[in-house]
Amino acid sequence: MTLTRSYRAWCIAFLVGLALAIPSWAQKTPPHPPFTLHAHIREVLIDITVTDANGNPVTGLPKSAFHIYDNGRPQTIDSFVEHAGKNLAVTPSSTASGAFSNSYLSHPPAVYNVALIDVTTMTLAEQMMLRKQLVHFFEQLPSTEPLAIYLYNGSHIVLVQNFTTSHAQLLAALRRTIPRFRTTGFEYDTDRPLFTQMAHYLSQYPGRKNLLWFNGGSNLFLLFDQQQLFEIFGWQAAADSMPLESYNMRPLYDALDAERIAIYPIDVRGLVADKDYALDNQELMMNDEAATTGGKAYYNTNAIAQSARQILDHSADFYTITYSPHDLHQRGRWHQVRVHVDGPYQLSYRHGYFDDNYLARHPTRLLTVADGEDVQAPSLHSNPILFQAQILHATTSAQRTVRHGAMPYIVRYELPVAAFPIAHLDAQHSIVTFGVATVVLDNGGLVRWQHVKMVEMRFRTTAIQAHPRAHFTWQQMVDLPDGDNDVYLAVWNTHTGRLGTIQIPVNVKRH
Repeated sequence: MTLTRSYRAWCIAFLVGLALAIPSWAQKTPPHPPFTLHAHIREVLIDITVTDANGNPVTGLPKSAFHIYDNGRPQTIDSFVEHAGKNLAVTPSSTASGAFSNSYLSHPPAVYNVALIDVTTMTLAEQMMLRKQLVHFFEQLPSTEPLAIYLYNGSHIVLVQNFTTSHAQLLAALRRTIPRFRTTGFEYDTDRPLFTQMAHYLSQYPGRKNLLWFNGGSNLFLLFDQQQLFEIFGWQAAADSMPLESYNMRPLYDALDAERIAIYPIDVRGLVADKDYALDNQELMMNDEAATTGGKAYYNTNAIAQSARQILDHSADFYTITYSPHDLHQRGRWHQVRVHVDGPYQLSYRHGYFDDNYLARHPTRLLTVADGEDVQAPSLHSNPILFQAQILHATTSAQRTVRHGAMPYIVRYELPVAAFPIAHLDAQHSIVTFGVATVVLDNGGLVRWQHVKMVEMRFRTTAIQAHPRAHFTWQQMVDLPDGDNDVYLAVWNTHTGRLGTIQIPVNVKRH
């Protein structure tokens, strides 16, 4: 990988991974009366999908029907929540003034559905077949079914389309996504950085995320043999309790676990008449990746659109339970989780976790509701900052030179005061501090401009005290190149790492 590709990947990951880069001491959750903090108890959260013999979701099961085993030992269920029914819309909105907002995150749905198109293992012919299938899939989506589209081309992940219910926007995003040539050296790209980057991207969204991973097979088998894969990913470790420090895979498992990401691999190669050893191994790998995260693998089928439709049809029907493992020693070992439900049902759930004290460093918040049950609530780490932004034409000044082939624009932010740290300088003045990052990508996913800045703004202390929920305006100048651009904006709390992002499409035409 060249330095340029590494730098681009860093820029994209940095935009949505800033909160994860904050030191652990800076992410301590402040006291909040309605919540109970469990800083020294490992609360394991498991999302469970229950289906019948025909693949239809089973709803209405009581808590008593579920039985949890951690390394073979029965556990006591601390909280139990059933999610059933239609998913809520998570569509970003644009106001009459042209400002874009992520306020839809104030009412998170039961699950976020994300399509990830991984071209690193797809031929051009396979990409064309996938494109045809996805056109049909998008056209048949209900008007209330939001979806986001990401692209992975081997060097970095690009958010092609944020959550939207618009068929036109999804189809337009698909047209500019595939087909495309694979990057040089794609055979050295593995699934590990792919999932790590996706965990960073999706960390701003609270709750469960279903990752529909359209691919041409797992890339790990291009580099490792089967025994090495078992050792690296921990299924062998589950049997012999082998610690995996030497492979450093626990951060990936922690990220997928903490962000509640369920992987649904969908093989785009269709029906295969003559299977070989490599193909069998790739299907085994996809099964393991799905089972370990609570998803389901789809392969050896031409019904790609139907497979994706089945995932979305049942995405909002699942159960969430939490439990505190008995006799937990926090030795960095893999814990096997087994769930049994009374009745002849099929289950999908996360099959294990690493006992590495991750959630003790990032405390879980449980909201106690009226009936006395504890319900999982978003942590500060995944509770996004809600804001809005607007991109406006600007005029040049004598003090500023616009880059060649670009046009000057102003990004105007409307930010909530309460989301950022406030330092009182004296009785009259206070300082509000926040971080802001801007990344401009062209329609090919190339970084055209990026900027990261720490900002301090001075306000009257009396004004902040009188209006603690007020918003303030901050502006920056950007140069946008000709053509279609996607402008990614991120703001974050420099103390806690809370993050908020917005994607704004901008078509630049030089006059």
